[in-house]
Amino acid sequence: MNIVFLTHNKQRKIVDSLMKKTPHTVLGYEPVIRGTTVTRILEHHVPHCVVICDDVAEKEGVTKADVITLLHARRPALRIIVITKDQSLGNLSFLKENAVNDVLETLDELPEILDDPMSASVIEDRIAAIIAAQEAAAEAEHEQEIAEAQTEHIPVDLSFPAVSAISFDMDSVQRIEEPEPKIIEKLTIGIAQLQHHNGCTHTAFELAALLKEKKVPVCIVLADNQTFHNLAVFHKLDPETSKEGLKVSGVIVYPFEKLEMAKQNYDCTICDFSFLREEHRKAYEAMNEKIMLCSAAEWDIATTMNFINYVDDISVRKITYYFPRVSRKKFIGINKQLLKAGCIAYRLHTSPDWISPCAENIGVYYQLIGKHRLNNVKPEKSRRLFRK
Repeated sequence: MNIVFLTHNKQRKIVDSLMKKTPHTVLGYEPVIRGTTVTRILEHHVPHCVVICDDVAEKEGVTKADVITLLHARRPALRIIVITKDQSLGNLSFLKENAVNDVLETLDELPEILDDPMSASVIEDRIAAIIAAQEAAAEAEHEQEIAEAQTEHIPVDLSFPAVSAISFDMDSVQRIEEPEPKIIEKLTIGIAQLQHHNGCTHTAFELAALLKEKKVPVCIVLADNQTFHNLAVFHKLDPETSKEGLKVSGVIVYPFEKLEMAKQNYDCTICDFSFLREEHRKAYEAMNEKIMLCSAAEWDIATTMNFINYVDDISVRKITYYFPRVSRKKFIGINKQLLKAGCIAYRLHTSPDWISPCAENIGVYYQLIGKHRLNNVKPEKSRRLFRK
């Protein structure tokens, strides 16, 4: 069987060593995918089989998925073998649709598979196993939600006597622990506030800057049209023509009408809801992660207390509460009451630059984004969104 390999040049010695153990012939290597690759494979090499590896470079906007689709369409009988670490439901389903049954994780498996092809049932079984695992996880999460709903939480008491009574270890409240990551295809983060001017937009840009630094495709959506208008005007742009998106310090910002588009096209979408209005509650509740910025001022604290104790249309205990501009001692008093009520809260510090979060805030944001792992985000040593 004559084979063409789409792989990085550094893999050639490994492939040559493996192929010497087989009766098959290597016709050539394509280290880079570009617009002419499919034509070169079909008209220049004319192989019986094409092996496509994860590490092949992509140029001119042509991807491995494009090559697989075109090869299958132009020559359905051509055997395609894919070597990839991406064993996600989306990738496996795509390969199945294009009649790619041989999906390996390492090159070492190749010699055996060349002579003993995988059947379509193998990839179908993998897909079924992933779906079953997802359904089981969803069912377990649903059962946990039911159990949490049936739990009787102590009502939040943020009165002055309750907040001022410190009778436990102050350091234990702000202990930072490494969260276990949960695999997720797309991450959405909603940021809202119960009182005005608590820093929703500032927090959104800090989070976006942190994710951008970690090579995560991220954008910000502004629910408040006036804020989007002011942002465009400040940068001397026409607000109307900027509705397709404007770039601020390397981060793309969209108006609220582009929310669904953003969720489809970016790995992480941060939606700044600003003051939580009734018309935005459903969208806020749908976010994977929800942040609520709360004022610790005596004249505002009752709003937070009433929200946690009496709001029924939002899962208030799935929200992370951030308190900016509050002393450590006062925050610990507040947090003591929130912990009793089953809520999670953190204290935010003031960052000198809104696109460069301070070290204290990085630790806080890590608790949020470190809980997730995106399938297509591949840092050098870990696929977590953030590493200490």
